[in-house]
Amino acid sequence: MKRDPGKDLQLDSGKRTKNEEATRCGTMEAIAENDRSSTEAGPPWTSQPKHKIFLSHSGEQKYFVENLCEDLEDHHRFPFLDIRPRCLPKGERFPQHIFEAAQHCSLAVVVVSEEYFTSKWPMVELVEFVRAKKSGRNPNLKILPLFMGLSVSDFSDQTRQEGWFRKWSEWAEADPSRIDVAEWKEALKEVKAFNGMQFHQDVRKLASYQKNVVRTICKLVSPDVKWYDADVQGRSNICKVYSEQISTIQP
Repeated sequence: MKRDPGKDLQLDSGKRTKNEEATRCGTMEAIAENDRSSTEAGPPWTSQPKHKIFLSHSGEQKYFVENLCEDLEDHHRFPFLDIRPRCLPKGERFPQHIFEAAQHCSLAVVVVSEEYFTSKWPMVELVEFVRAKKSGRNPNLKILPLFMGLSVSDFSDQTRQEGWFRKWSEWAEADPSRIDVAEWKEALKEVKAFNGMQFHQDVRKLASYQKNVVRTICKLVSPDVKWYDADVQGRSNICKVYSEQISTIQP
């Protein structure tokens, strides 16, 4: 049975604790640089990415994102989400998988909130999206901001943003080789440049909002076609034809 997103929004048992966030970020900082460099080299991305959609969020919006992911999977879109074993296999170094997915996805769904911009890991993901797009490795990458925890006007508030900048500067002092505040500010501008979807903080309308988000994403990203055809003659042409036909089907 699918969870009620309105009810889930009120739960806090699934939130990341500060210790969990610190542990994850600490692990990331120890090995992220090598993992990032291993994914940056090479020509522009031309083949189909493993994950067309990347769900980027803070722990505060985890329940909404989990429900969103389930709905997308029901529509044959299989996003990158950190709790899915197919995305972060057990026993493997997770930063490399995250960087690869962030750099190669077709659509980056950014769940905008105060916690997003004051948490190190979501900001690292956002910077990777912008790097991939501006470097030419993934120039067609789209960013879809979902204004969940912040309204568009709150997001654009200069005083609020200056608070984020101060926190980023503190992080940069402790880790200057990995955090470039100027680059992070540019990434923030990219979020503002893309037309997003705002949730008006009425829990009763959350299910309707989520449905509209799914519909929008399905229009932007074609379904993932999964089959085994290694022994089929002309399988590449078959895959192409099937993908073109399925892409015309909308929920």
